[in-house]
Parts: sequence; C-alpha cells; structure tokens
Amino acid sequence: MEINPFSSKYPVSPRYFANRKDLLEHFRKSVMKNTKTKLPKPDNIAVLGDWGIGKTSMVVKFEDMILNEFKGMVKVLSVRISLKPASCTDIDVFSEALVREIKCAFQINDASVFKKIKNIIDKWEVNTVEILPVIKIKKKKEKQIRIDLTKTLENLWNNLKKRIDLVVIMLDDLHYLLQRYADGLFDLRNTFQELVTKGCNYMVITTGPQILYQEVGDIAEPWTRFFDPFFLNPFDLEGTKEAILKPIKIEGAPVKIKNEVIEKIHSITLGHPYFIAFIMQNLLERVEKRIIDLKLFDKLYPEILERMDTAKFRTDFDRVSDKEKEVLIKISKIKKELVKPSDIGRKYHPETFSRLVSKGLLTKESRGRYRLYHPLFKKFLLSLD
Repeated sequence: MEINPFSSKYPVSPRYFANRKDLLEHFRKSVMKNTKTKLPKPDNIAVLGDWGIGKTSMVVKFEDMILNEFKGMVKVLSVRISLKPASCTDIDVFSEALVREIKCAFQINDASVFKKIKNIIDKWEVNTVEILPVIKIKKKKEKQIRIDLTKTLENLWNNLKKRIDLVVIMLDDLHYLLQRYADGLFDLRNTFQELVTKGCNYMVITTGPQILYQEVGDIAEPWTRFFDPFFLNPFDLEGTKEAILKPIKIEGAPVKIKNEVIEKIHSITLGHPYFIAFIMQNLLERVEKRIIDLKLFDKLYPEILERMDTAKFRTDFDRVSDKEKEVLIKISKIKKELVKPSDIGRKYHPETFSRLVSKGLLTKESRGRYRLYHPLFKKFLLSLD
C-alpha cells in the first residue's frame, strides 16, 4: 500500500500521537502555571519506561505542543538534547554538550521572538572557569575549557527573560549520565535549584528506563524529589486502537482495519508501541485489499513475525556475549514470568542479569526479580533451542 504512516524506527509523529492523556494534561498545566508565576517554581518531569515504550516520542510531542498549542498564549523556549555516552563522561563534558545544544537546537513559538533570541545566542559568551593544563604526549600544554554551567544559564536567562516566560530543557536518555558519571546528577540538581533561587525559570524534563528512578534513589535520593515521575506503560486496548486508527485516518490511507484484527494485534503486542508500529508498518506493506480482516491478518502474520525475528530479536541476541545468550535461553525455558538468578543455577551471577538489564533485554521488576522484556522475545529464544 502506497500510504503507510507507520514506522518502528523513529519516534512517532506528534500528529499521530496516541494515549498518554494524563501526562499531556500534566505538562499542559505545568507549562501554563510555570509561565504565570512571578517567582519561578518549575514542575520538573521524569518520563520513565522500558525500551520502545515511547519516551522519546513523548518529549517530541512536548516540543510540538510548545511550538503549536501554546503559540500566542505564552512564550516558551524548548531545547531537546539526546544524550550520548560520549557526552556524559564527566560534568564538564556534559556541560559543554548542553551549552552547545542550547545554542543550536532551540525552538520557539513566535517567529519575531525567534529572530531576537537567535541574535542573542549567536553573540552568547560562555562563562568559563580556570582549568589546570592538560599535558599531552608531545609535552605541549593546552587549556581545556570548563564551563560554569550555573553562571552561563543564569546569564542566558537574564538576556531572555524580557522575551521568554519559560525555558524547557529536555534531557533524553538521562541514564547515560548515571552510568558514566553518577555524581553528575547531584551537580545538575544543584545547578537548577540554584537557578531557581536566582529567579531563572528553567523547567527540566528527563527520560530514562523505568529502573532509573530506583537506581537514582539509591545514590542520589534528592534528585528523585526534584521530579514528578511518570511511568509509561503499554497501551490498553483503547490505546492500541487509537495508535492504529489515528495515523490511518489522518493520512487518509484507503484501508479499513477490522476490530478483530486490532484485538489480535493488542493480544500479540500487549500494547507495546514499538511492536504495534512494527506490525502495522509491515502489514500495510503487504496488503492490497482495502479491508483487513482476521483471515488476511493470520495469513500475513507469520511472514511479519519472521521479519521481526530478523530485524529486532536476532540483532538483540547477537550483540550479547555467549554467557549472556546462555542465560537468556535458560530464562526463556522457565515457565514463571519473574525469575531470579538462582532459578537458573548458582554459577550465573546477578552481574550478568544487570548487564542484560542495561542492554534492554531484561526488565528488573523488583530487587532480585527479572523478566524478559517482551513475550515475543521469549518466543524467539525458545525457537533457537
């Protein structure tokens, strides 16, 4: 079919965004409140959930709301930063990356204000502090710039505050900072708390895996109190229905999906957004008929599942060590959903489970209790034996 609005490789388009109404309303109210208060008291948000559940799509939707829904009502500057391991080795590297992204990755809802802010940022002088020389192999001394992040953001706010009501900074994949430099969470919290005391209206939104909040709480409990946590769960049946029908309706795709097919897709995916998108993308690529009923779906699904095994599950499996593969296969054979390391033998240490959690292949439900990240992955593992 020529018209296919589904893709599992990218965040969902804000136009197609489905479900999550409670979080959207919370964000909407927070922005309006934070732009109207005389003394800044921003509501910071942590969007948490497992792989593929829609965290990045959520912050992309927030950006879209700032650009379109709030246009003409309040002046909000948004900056979304996709964190990478290389930018999270220490607070100095992180701060430099943050400032660089603020300078080049901002968006705003008013074209005239946009031009004024662009002029300000183009001339922006970054505050630095003195650094000890870095001695390289050639014995030449070079200065490494360190950024006084608090002072720099304070100066930016002072330049913008007559034109802007609120700056929203979105830090996507915060877990990279936790993994590479856990103390950076303290530094960030202190920075943004101090900025509030200086009258700077910065709202911070972060995303990360669901276990992040528990792990952060163990080492940086004040950081968790700095955010309102929202845990993204898979869609219920109505959410799955909206995720399937909304893009089709918006794009005017000449196809009708029977309710029985939507229910089947929901039972297969358990409402997981990535797998819904994957199945729908491949389903529409394979159909020519205008009506997709259960008979047609059942005929095409084995081919779609084979494609999923190759494109997703085989790739996941091949990127782990032989020992980790052995653990995954043993877990798949255990009938109960939640397992602990001792269930598969004493020689398998909890560290192996932790590595698989960090790679997104296991989900840690509670202390010492794990499950495979999706039943479809379990089915794939069982097929290998």
